[in-house]
Amino acid sequence: LWYEMGAFDSLVELGEDEITRDQVHTRIKEMYGEDVADLVVDNALKVADTDGSGSVSREELLRVHLMNPMARKHMDADCNNSIERAELLALATTSVGESHSAEIVERLFNELDSDNSGSVDSCELQLWLSKNFRMETVNVPGQMLDRGEIVAVQTRIRERFGENGCDK
Repeated sequence: LWYEMGAFDSLVELGEDEITRDQVHTRIKEMYGEDVADLVVDNALKVADTDGSGSVSREELLRVHLMNPMARKHMDADCNNSIERAELLALATTSVGESHSAEIVERLFNELDSDNSGSVDSCELQLWLSKNFRMETVNVPGQMLDRGEIVAVQTRIRERFGENGCDK
């Protein structure tokens, strides 16, 4: 959802440093129509707002974009199933703006590249995702999201895009 919502600057007013709940609600309504439940907006915000501030920073937006398989597919220009610093910088420039991207990419890439190889493979990415995004904060009326459902989604992604994240 966040990747489809667009770049940071398209979601906020000029000069703002955080995406608010109202701005998330407005964009989701633009995308899906007037009858968007508050639960959808609240869950979208909870997924991206990793520091619990009630809003989404540029860095949080880039982090949540990395959750999206399509964003990762588009970012992996050489389709080698790894993320290089330049590829992350290209995504960041588009997602959070050129003037903010270098600092955020430096911090994020060092966090992602746990083996200090200069690239981030799928195992490093999956480990990072599991540490940084907690689905237990998302509310689904009458349903609990369990580990089996998460594995099923991961399996569907692998079947759709292959082990290396590229179309089969």
